[in-house]
Amino acid sequence: MRKSIFSRVYAFIIIAAILAISFSPQMQSYFLLPTNQRLSVGDEFNLPLVFPKKIVNNLKMQIHDESGLIESLNLSGAKEFNRSGKYTAKLSLFGLIPLKEIVVDVVPEIKVYPSGHSIGVFLRAQGVMVVGFSPVTNDVGMEVQPARDQGIQIGDIISKINNQPVGSDKELAELIDKYGSSDKQITLQVIRNGLKMDFYLEPIKCGDTDRYRIGLYVRDTAAGIGTLTFFEPDKGKYGALGHVIANVDIKEELKDGMGRIMSASIQKINQGKKGFPGEKIGSFSSNSSLSGVIMKNCNLGIYGVLDKIPTNTYYSEPIPVAYANQITPGTAHILTVLEGDKIEKFEIEIERVISHQRPNGKGLVIKVTDKKLIEKTGGIIQGMSGSPIIQNGKLIGAVTHVFVQEPTRGYGILAEWMIEEIGIIPEELVTDSVLSAS
Repeated sequence: MRKSIFSRVYAFIIIAAILAISFSPQMQSYFLLPTNQRLSVGDEFNLPLVFPKKIVNNLKMQIHDESGLIESLNLSGAKEFNRSGKYTAKLSLFGLIPLKEIVVDVVPEIKVYPSGHSIGVFLRAQGVMVVGFSPVTNDVGMEVQPARDQGIQIGDIISKINNQPVGSDKELAELIDKYGSSDKQITLQVIRNGLKMDFYLEPIKCGDTDRYRIGLYVRDTAAGIGTLTFFEPDKGKYGALGHVIANVDIKEELKDGMGRIMSASIQKINQGKKGFPGEKIGSFSSNSSLSGVIMKNCNLGIYGVLDKIPTNTYYSEPIPVAYANQITPGTAHILTVLEGDKIEKFEIEIERVISHQRPNGKGLVIKVTDKKLIEKTGGIIQGMSGSPIIQNGKLIGAVTHVFVQEPTRGYGILAEWMIEEIGIIPEELVTDSVLSAS
């Protein structure tokens, strides 16, 4: 009996010891080593292990390229890569027992202008948005509401009439009048919460305007206010928002003219509070020096080419783009506009770098610490999406989401994912490997 109790106690002690070792800072530093690491040419590659010196001295790292082994070094030193390419770093104990393999992508240093400009975002191809109802007076003086009576709701996006795309409020009115005069019934294709649905209704000839109408107030659909994250100085490629434009019928490549961005001037801030996201209120200016086409709307933001390079930038020169392994928890800052078109810098804290199988808009956990920004906005608000995040003189990401119950905290996207999406990183140097937390 005593032997059985002793065996159980002994097993418990062994298990507890294993768990203690596994969750120790030393082992956690090993478990959190990345399986893929991206560096710029000239950057040093090292492994942030916190093992005792005696153990570190027995760890070896071998660097391989396509031709085989090119260098073997102790972990007390760092490897500097002076040319681009794909490498494999093999970590072993005594040079004999394999422990870890890390794929290292070395790419040319990439520099872009961090932006922070407020922009208005328009996607004409998504149709027009229903913003209200207006009774139609028929030929006998009775007020009727064909669209509302058939189930059309405020917020619906009308994308087609009789299978013909609608790009503006003017086109909608012209198509309704055209088909109303020749057809008894028209078909409206509507997008509601991302779902397509068809509505069948009969336009009424308005006694006041002598035109066929269906009783709606609509406006050209715009995604509203956002923030330009960066642009590169040679070809004018840009990235913005850091997340997909929701409730639209386009999430891939866009044809020229189907979407545009233009400068926005911030007129008012609605402060965010717990449970209630705030927002920037602004007006758009088509005559400004900042405008461009949208070529892609995807889960990592919107991307395209600027018509001309903005001159009112916060940074007078482009800055390097950082990769995930170069980001550290701690102080950083964002660029954004709170009034007019003035770009300002505000302090935040990087709380965490998140590991993902696939890139998305949640690569960083951030917290607003700047007292002025908190006083003005309450934290992260709508319209701030895309605000560039800078740390140690490098662009590391962009603001994407707010924690609704805690508006000073939210998510950010990694800048390397955005520049990869727009094609600034050469495609032959991009891998599908996992990016782990650093």
